[in-house]
Amino acid sequence: MQKASLVLFPAGSGKSLVYQIPAFCLDGLTLVICPLLSLRLDSTLCTEEYNRIKAEILNGGIQLLFVCPERLCNESFVEMMKRVPISLLAIDEAHCISQWGQTFHPDYLKIARFAEELNVQRSAGVSRSPTYRPNLQFRIELANNFDKKLDKLVPMLRTRNGPAIIYVALQKQTHEVAEKLSKRGFTPLVYHAGLNDK
Repeated sequence: MQKASLVLFPAGSGKSLVYQIPAFCLDGLTLVICPLLSLRLDSTLCTEEYNRIKAEILNGGIQLLFVCPERLCNESFVEMMKRVPISLLAIDEAHCISQWGQTFHPDYLKIARFAEELNVQRSAGVSRSPTYRPNLQFRIELANNFDKKLDKLVPMLRTRNGPAIIYVALQKQTHEVAEKLSKRGFTPLVYHAGLNDK
């Protein structure tokens, strides 16, 4: 019978260590299902890189492998995994399983079948860490227009004792906010999906 361990920790509290440290203590492969593009064995790799990584996986040269959940639908990947002893299957960003959230990944629902087919052993247990974060503050301020929002924001920024992230609804607003804050003596950085890789 297969069992599972569930780890619920707040962001930045070291959840990834729960599978990273055991990966180097166990004999087989630790397979991490994770939606983050930068961590994947994925289609962005050229054939030569993919074949090199595949050979390392098969000869035991890789102990920790990150793949996106969609990779579990790839027949050649599943066949390769059947030839490798999987000591630990970790599901990172497990909130993507929730069908009620905007981060829902339907392919996360296929993980249980994949684990069963490959006979991945899982140990039982639940670990939790408090979600209270003393370094985070939440406060609501009402404002009727853009300038009044800035009038409320600027004093908070001046009295903060650390970095601040300002979220906006539209990409173009990031530039508008940055421009207005620059005029008030701040040096904001803009980040949104429309920027180039550099």
